Amino acid sequence: MATYQPFPRVVIASLEGRPQSIRYRHSQLRQLQTQLINSKETIISAIKADFDHTDLEADFECALLLSELRQHYEALDPPKELAKRRQIADGKDSIGKTKSVGIVYIVPSKHTLLYSALSPLCAAIAAGNCVIVELPQTLARLTSVLRKLLQDSLDKDSFAVSESRPPGDFMRQCTLVQDYEPEAPHNTRGTLISPNALRSVAVVDRTARIEEAAHTIVQARMSRRGSSPYAPDVVLVNEFVVEKFMTCTLQHVARYMAHSDALVNGHSHKKPRQPLWESEQIVDNAEKSEDIRVVTRGSRGSILYIQNRESALLRQKINGPVLLVHPISSLDDGIEVSKLEREQTLAASYVFAALPEANYLANSIDAHISSVNHIPAELLVGPVAPLHHHPAPTPRYAPFMFQESRPQLLHKSTMTCLFETETTDSKRFSAAVAEPLTAPLPPKGRRHKNPLDFFLTGLLTSAVLIVVPSIVGLGVGASYSFPYLRSWVLK
Repeated sequence: MATYQPFPRVVIASLEGRPQSIRYRHSQLRQLQTQLINSKETIISAIKADFDHTDLEADFECALLLSELRQHYEALDPPKELAKRRQIADGKDSIGKTKSVGIVYIVPSKHTLLYSALSPLCAAIAAGNCVIVELPQTLARLTSVLRKLLQDSLDKDSFAVSESRPPGDFMRQCTLVQDYEPEAPHNTRGTLISPNALRSVAVVDRTARIEEAAHTIVQARMSRRGSSPYAPDVVLVNEFVVEKFMTCTLQHVARYMAHSDALVNGHSHKKPRQPLWESEQIVDNAEKSEDIRVVTRGSRGSILYIQNRESALLRQKINGPVLLVHPISSLDDGIEVSKLEREQTLAASYVFAALPEANYLANSIDAHISSVNHIPAELLVGPVAPLHHHPAPTPRYAPFMFQESRPQLLHKSTMTCLFETETTDSKRFSAAVAEPLTAPLPPKGRRHKNPLDFFLTGLLTSAVLIVVPSIVGLGVGASYSFPYLRSWVLK
């Protein structure tokens, strides 16, 4: 009895290589853009209803997605693509030739679902792949909107929506895109893991612009109800400016909460806003602790001042509108506190300081991406950038992540030519390569040696600084005293 093969049309299209046509990729991205633009109001309404985001936050998520889609579309150059395919025919090596991975299976992150689902989708389509997006049946409005949008815009031969995870035999053909889940084995062709559990740290030095730093950090932590994995989990503030920073932070949190309350009252659906249970539990526990001071508390934002460096909160990933502040005594102290979890690289570090201090901190704190005196708004949308790839604020996913190298070599290398020429005589081969391979390696990046000895240089410097002024002084003195000496002698 034949076993059931899920998504047979997608498998056939992948085997035939249909999505690899550059005109086909252009067509798919154009249709997707048209549907996104036509459904923008419906999408924004669904985001606000499901995730409690503001109009600006929902609009920015849509704008960022459309921006990345356009980047992928404009990067597809038919003449350049044709030239790459003809490099062997044109007598050239094709070292950079690539091939699509085939089928990409996307499990989007719950945070900013629209971007998390469609950002890797656009990159995978631009790379020439078939794509399957996992969207389970839920009561969320955005899930239904996305399912209809994608099915109406994309070719059903190369795209599908899955309501549950397919069996392992099928997943072995796919490249999996999902959040980091260490307990789940990945029996797939490849994986793009977003380590959303990694922490992010902000450092505010005494040389920073405190008002600007406080505004930026509060906005990053409180926006989207604190759900972004790139939002700073803890803020390390120099003890000389911590009071000023806390004052500025309180002002911005109050304004943010007031603005959010106004938006809530202005919504037509009047949906009650429920606080995040996890962040409420953090604040509840903090109120019982002697080492943590609750500066302010609210459903839209709370600030905790952590006095004890042994507090578990300094090592914890925060999910919710809770801002943790901890004082540091110096730059090196801040670096040490950021390394409390030494086995983990930070997802991001945000440094607020004058440029020399910022350079030192950015080079010393181990983070996948660092930002100086600002927090990129693009980072706060979507999951953490996939591991083992160059992280960038946008686009979060690049087409090369969904391609495999397939270099094609036409010309023989120098070593191959020598080997073929002297294949019967080992001594002649050794003699041919001895001179270029055994020559001393020239020093790189070193200053030329001073021809003068170190101590001789010091003596010459002393002579210049002492002897020359003495001679000049004697000469000037002699010129003034010579007339007096002459008159005295003549007398």
